[in-house]
Amino acid sequence: MKKILFSLAILGLTVISALAQTTPTSGKFSAGFEAGVLFGSVTDISSTALGASLKYDYPIAAGVFITGSAGYTNFIYKSDYRDILMAFGTTSSGEGFVPVKLGLKYYVSGGFYGEGQGGVVFSTVSGGGRAIAYAPGIGYTWDDHVEAGVRYEAWSNSGTISQVALRLAYRL
Repeated sequence: MKKILFSLAILGLTVISALAQTTPTSGKFSAGFEAGVLFGSVTDISSTALGASLKYDYPIAAGVFITGSAGYTNFIYKSDYRDILMAFGTTSSGEGFVPVKLGLKYYVSGGFYGEGQGGVVFSTVSGGGRAIAYAPGIGYTWDDHVEAGVRYEAWSNSGTISQVALRLAYRL
């Protein structure tokens, strides 16, 4: 039994050292523009989301990264909803949100990757609250500098707001 445990320990150390040699030593920041199409009951007041985000990819193994992102997303109000708000003395053109997410990114082949993120979204409106967010997606990275990804993102808090969003980013 001791020989088997010793052999497994040696094998484990060998795998860890091999991964350490192929794992990049530093992460990458990216800054991106985001555009989304909204689904569900929110489409009564908005069908478009625009925003920007910062993201950091930290390598943990060859082709595997822990991600952290934060950004700003604005739901642009439809014109008839803006007209209703103006009748009540409000001139807002949309509502803002700050999503903060952590996740895992895995490069499948070449520049193609799959990703999953989860976190919290904060409303910028006073008393607007927060929601739980989750976002699976896929994407591609060109020359380690330009990245494009598409994701399904849902925000849940006594109901769900969802979108399909595109992110175009430059990696630093």
